[in-house]
Amino acid sequence: AGMSGNHLAKTQNEIVCDTIIVMYHSPFKTFNVSIASENIGDSVLINNMPINSIGNYHSANLDVSIREKHNNSVFWIVGKNLIPSTLTISNVLNSSQTLHTKSTITLSEKERINDIIQEIRNTPSWYKNVEGKAKKENISIEEALKNDAKWMYDNERVNK
Repeated sequence: AGMSGNHLAKTQNEIVCDTIIVMYHSPFKTFNVSIASENIGDSVLINNMPINSIGNYHSANLDVSIREKHNNSVFWIVGKNLIPSTLTISNVLNSSQTLHTKSTITLSEKERINDIIQEIRNTPSWYKNVEGKAKKENISIEEALKNDAKWMYDNERVNK
């Protein structure tokens, strides 16, 4: 939830959050994202994928697929006690992992729903939950996947 200006910290370094929506305008589709959190052991995710951590420093190369003729990459960073003033994006890649993802906002509805279906398939507990829904509602697993993905897509749009 947002805060009014008089409730914000006096200096930028004192601002801590749990979610950052990043829009990066660049012709480069692969870049490095780094951020610090307040505590050692805090986990950080980019578009629901965990990134490497060394102490309270988190970094990953990000390979973003975006729609043709667009130069904006949009992605979510989620974690505990993130320090936004430490966020850096660099076109110089490091030797850490490279995450492959798609820009969340520049995708069409159909593309995003297909991505969510893939996320469901890659998350065993989520997939098992969808299988249970399919059985309970007496529908195919494919239909249940589409229903869950559509619900998730609609809720992403409402919460943005």
